[in-house]
Amino acid sequence: GGFTAYQFLTNSGSAWFPLEERNPKKPEGVLGGVKLTFHVLPAGQLPPCLQNEQVQTRDILDGIKGAAPGAAFVSPVTKTFGEELMELMEKQKLRFPDLKIPVACHKMIEQILERGLKEEGLFRLAGGLSTINGLRARFDAGEDVDLSSTDLHDIACLFKLFLREMPNPLMPFAFYDENIKPFAPSIIGTDDWMESFKFALKKIPNVHFELLRQTSEMLSKIAANSEVNKMTVSNLVICLSPNIMWERDRSFNMNSSSKCG
Repeated sequence: GGFTAYQFLTNSGSAWFPLEERNPKKPEGVLGGVKLTFHVLPAGQLPPCLQNEQVQTRDILDGIKGAAPGAAFVSPVTKTFGEELMELMEKQKLRFPDLKIPVACHKMIEQILERGLKEEGLFRLAGGLSTINGLRARFDAGEDVDLSSTDLHDIACLFKLFLREMPNPLMPFAFYDENIKPFAPSIIGTDDWMESFKFALKKIPNVHFELLRQTSEMLSKIAANSEVNKMTVSNLVICLSPNIMWERDRSFNMNSSSKCG
């Protein structure tokens, strides 16, 4: 049993792969398809595993026979949400070699800086769940998503969703275990603790540090407009900190069906 996938590729963009049943006892013909996004590159830029003259289709489609029509199948090459940051950066470096953070985060931060600094309640007010789920699916499918006309609250909620679905938080578990957990609340925030905290930040993985840096700069600019957007530093801390750092043994499985805030 299983499926045969027939490729119809003519140019960079999206293509459909119709799936045909291989089981001779059930000659049901074409059952559906999977839409994949691809990017054409010169042969010299391809990863070694793709530099063969002919790439064989693997049995990654086996076992999906029982899936409901229209179900989403996400390629592990393009999946964005719920991925380790370093693995995500490794996967995207061929297409976006100059970016230091995930392209989805870059696009979201870019839009917030361009047109969201004075938006009231940003990161506090909920966005539209269906829109957020749709954007997530498009990023996970590897699409080049244009957010220029997307509602800012949808973008802010999508950004929080990205952060809280990271397997290892933006402020990594090891950082929390060494610099937060051992200290009493009365110690945290003191001058000595802050100096140690700043030093420890420099030791977190580079991509975590870079995304944290760009996120902090964005939040600082939002807070600078708090008289208009009503998002003071304390409000932003309340809304963002649970999505940036949490304990290793804490249950934090909030999926896209959860409320944004």
